Amino acid sequence: MDAVRATWPEVPESADFVMYWWHIAAETVRAGQAKRFGFITTNSIKQTFNRRVLEAQLGAKQNPLALAFAIPDHPWVDAADGAAVRIAMTVGVQAPPPLAGEVGRGTLLTVTAERETGEDAHEVTLAEREGTIHADLTIGANVAGAVALWANANIASRGVQLIGAGFIVTPEDLPALSPSPQPSPARGEGAGRVPLLDASQLTAGSFLPSPLAGEGLGERGLNLSNHSVIRAYRNGRDLTDKPRGVLVIDLFGLTEDEVRRCHPAIYQWVLERVKPERDQNKRASYRNNWWIFGEPRREWRSMSAGLPRYIATVETAKHRLFQFLEADILPDNMLVNIAITDAYHLGVLSSRIHVAWALAVGGTLEDRPRYNKTRCFETFPFPDEDTGLSPELRQRIAELAEQIDAHRKRQQAAHPELTLTGLYNVLEKLRIGEPLSAKDKAIHEAGLVSVLKALHDDLDRAVFAAYGWDDLAALLIGRPGATTPLTDKAPEQAAAEEELLSRLVALNARRAAEEAQGKIRWLRPEYQNPAAAEPATTTSTPVQTEVDLGEDEATAKAAPTTGAKNWPKDLREQIQTVRDLLTNQPQPLEVLAAHFKRQPARAVEAVLHALQALGLASHGPAGWSTWQGSGEAAPP
Repeated sequence: MDAVRATWPEVPESADFVMYWWHIAAETVRAGQAKRFGFITTNSIKQTFNRRVLEAQLGAKQNPLALAFAIPDHPWVDAADGAAVRIAMTVGVQAPPPLAGEVGRGTLLTVTAERETGEDAHEVTLAEREGTIHADLTIGANVAGAVALWANANIASRGVQLIGAGFIVTPEDLPALSPSPQPSPARGEGAGRVPLLDASQLTAGSFLPSPLAGEGLGERGLNLSNHSVIRAYRNGRDLTDKPRGVLVIDLFGLTEDEVRRCHPAIYQWVLERVKPERDQNKRASYRNNWWIFGEPRREWRSMSAGLPRYIATVETAKHRLFQFLEADILPDNMLVNIAITDAYHLGVLSSRIHVAWALAVGGTLEDRPRYNKTRCFETFPFPDEDTGLSPELRQRIAELAEQIDAHRKRQQAAHPELTLTGLYNVLEKLRIGEPLSAKDKAIHEAGLVSVLKALHDDLDRAVFAAYGWDDLAALLIGRPGATTPLTDKAPEQAAAEEELLSRLVALNARRAAEEAQGKIRWLRPEYQNPAAAEPATTTSTPVQTEVDLGEDEATAKAAPTTGAKNWPKDLREQIQTVRDLLTNQPQPLEVLAAHFKRQPARAVEAVLHALQALGLASHGPAGWSTWQGSGEAAPP
């Protein structure tokens, strides 16, 4: 695989192996050495990491490719083992010249219904459309062309990736994780020593007392006596189904020696349950820092520091839902998290408008939508005063979002058997007008689903009004498909959703043009742009900031830096040089490479990825930047 990547470096490393062949075939057709090519791939070809290959070929300046035929999502059953997967089909041709009239016109087939035949096959019903097929295998609004906005930058992140199941503990494990058993001070013995804690005494977010409590500050000024190392933990299933009630050992910021001295029982726990697995890992950073999560998400800790709550959504789920999580909950890698506390933003994200955008620009895993923060969140244009957002509407949206979040949590607390997936399955049936089964009726009564539906409809009305799109509200509110993909849509609904996406694409372009001129509508200015943010107030209204961005982005990327220097030969010098360049402001890869003679982009990119793996650099819409901490200790 290394040889393949070295031969075709223009293919993103994150792309699936089949995309190298797709790229080779596309290059062959564009060079006139073949008329067309066709591939059957998994339906992940639409996801961001694979879609970049299509975007490069379809958007090439010379002899661009066009898709003559595509099926974005189709069932497939392997006759050998009966495994059911989802596939996509694509046929590429050289795009005709503009004067030919039918520029890039193709045929798109989408599955509107499917039925298992019982013979390792599916019977499907297909709908046909003609037009320009975009890189995300759609026809219509070019959502794949939407760009990431500075306004949404650096406030969204995936959760931690453990790389070791031994970090997860249950309340029943807590007594074993407290220091060595000592007589309880309540019995008059062991005064001043650390007592054994039971599960009822230690809950999520509690502090495990340190044996060094009397020693004050430890190495690097860390207050070892108050370091919280056991936290509540949530993954995708905890949110959509029933919470497991598990906790997680989080030793981020502590050296191995500090863990051993301050938390010996916990040290032994991870030594026995995590280290053996990490010792077998191919990545050196995972082996060497075995007591710390594989991906501790330093950037998320910075974003969420000091917040009482944040917004979370499950990366891959049937229904696209957003909710508040308390700050003491550590999110899993399969959650996408947004470091904002304002219920107004929760309301806009929970609206039909944003869900339609997320379903259109995001990918799918099998038949479930995926929420990619870069494509779904960072490109999304929020409403503002230029679209019709007023203080009254903003307050209304926030109130409705709080009511929806509280309603779901209240009903689930009263009826532990309720799940979010179950609630919204029933809500979708109400929208369709489908009869409810006995099980559905029980969920409807326990979850007060009709109340939930009314709240969502009111929220959608308010958000549509904030965009000034009341004409679309009349066509879409109350219709099915508000939280989950709907294949069989009424023609008027399909047309209204297409118009909605077209307007969002246009608004994204308008926002990007504003930002190119220095006007950025920050969502959380006090964190994203603290130098220009106004003093904190009781609200978090986005602040428009005029920023001197210098020359336009295209010019900046193309123009090499004057006085370019030689690329260092020594790896340590390379790392230090790149870190120094990132000190002042984020920079794209092309700009960083332009600081050196011959612009060694691949070598610079390798250093950037190494820094990212160590938690010393991050990548966002503005390019690469060094991580700016919030007083936390760096990982060893």
